[in-house]
Amino acid sequence: MIGRRCHGRGIGRAAARARTDASAEVLHPRRHLRRPASHDRGSAVLLMLFVCAVIAVVVHALSAVILCVEGALVDETRGRVLLAEKDAALAHIRQGLLCSWGPVGPTWTTLETSSTGESVEVTAMERPDSGGWVMGASVRHEPDVSRWRVSVAAEYGRDGVDLPQAAIVAGSLSAAAGREILWLDLDPAAESDGGAAVLCYTRELLDEPLLGPMCAMLSLNSPWRLDPGWASAATVDDESAGGGGIDRTPDASASPSAVAPGPQAYLLAGDRGTTMRFPVEAVGGSSDVPHLVVLTGGADLDATHLGDFYGVIVVDGGSSALEGTVVHGAVFTTDEVTLGDSGRILYSPRILRWATDRSLQRVRLVPGTRWEAVE
Repeated sequence: MIGRRCHGRGIGRAAARARTDASAEVLHPRRHLRRPASHDRGSAVLLMLFVCAVIAVVVHALSAVILCVEGALVDETRGRVLLAEKDAALAHIRQGLLCSWGPVGPTWTTLETSSTGESVEVTAMERPDSGGWVMGASVRHEPDVSRWRVSVAAEYGRDGVDLPQAAIVAGSLSAAAGREILWLDLDPAAESDGGAAVLCYTRELLDEPLLGPMCAMLSLNSPWRLDPGWASAATVDDESAGGGGIDRTPDASASPSAVAPGPQAYLLAGDRGTTMRFPVEAVGGSSDVPHLVVLTGGADLDATHLGDFYGVIVVDGGSSALEGTVVHGAVFTTDEVTLGDSGRILYSPRILRWATDRSLQRVRLVPGTRWEAVE
C-alpha cells in the first residue's frame, strides 16, 4: 500500500507539471518561435550608418589637416620671402654705408622691393662707445605685412691695394734721348725718415738708366698685373668712382662691391686701345694727403704735365705717360712707363704704405651680431 501510494504521488506530480507546461505554452504561444527578418535588417542599417558616420568624421579630419598643412606652407613660403627681402635690405644698407659711412635716419627710410612689392624700412645709427666705427642697422616691413624686425652690427674698416714694395714695376721704362735729369730717386721726405732702398722692376733692362744712388733696377720675369680679385673690386660705377660717391640706398640690381674708394682714391676703367685722362681732382696733394689712382681694363693713362703729384699710380693692362710730372710715391704699370724729358719718380715708402693699407674702405656685417625681434 505504501508503495502504491508513493507511486501514485509521483504520477500525480508529473501530470501536474505537464499541465503547467501546457498552460505556459497556451499563455505564451511565440516563446519558441524565430525572430522576424525585418528585425535583422534594422540592425544592419544601423551598423552601416555608424560606419558611414565614422568615415565622414575621418574624411573631415583629414581635410582639416590638409587645409592646415597647406596654410602652413603658404605662411612659411611668404615668411621666407619676407625674410629674404629683409636680408636684401641689409645688403642695401651695407652698400650704402660702403659708399658713404654715416647714420641713415634718424627716422626709418623706405625702400621699394621688387619681389612682392612690399616696402621695407631701413635705418642705421652709430653704436655708443664705438668711436664711429660701428653702426647698428635694422630693417622691417610695415606692421600689417610683418612684425618681424632684423638688426645687425655694421663695422667700418680700412684696406688697400696689394702692391709690391717697389718704386716702379713696369714692362719697360723709357725717357727722351740725351736727358740728364734722374729718372728715379728717393723722395727727400723719405730720406729724413732714414732712407730706403729704391727698387725698379722691369721686363726690359736698360743699359744706362739715370738712377739715384740708392736705386737698383731688377729683372721682371713675367708681366705685372693686379690680382684678379682686386681688379674686379676696382671696377665700380661712376657714382662711386672718384673719391667715394654718396648713395645711401643703391639700386637693388647692382652687385655689391667688396671695397669702395676712400676720400683720396680714384678707381677708373677703360678698354684696351683707349687713353684715359688723369682725374683733375687727384692732381697735387701732399705727403700727408696723398692720392691713389687705379686704372683697370687695359686702357692707357695720360698723366702728363701734372707737376708734383703725391700718391701712387696703378695701370692694370696698359701704359702710362709721365712727361712733365714728378710722382712722389710709386708707379705700377703692366706695359710701358714713358718719362719723356722731365718725368720723374721719387719713391716714398710712407705713401706706398698708405696705398696698400688705408686708401680703400670696407664695411662688413659683423658675424654673430644678427638678432631678430617681434615689434
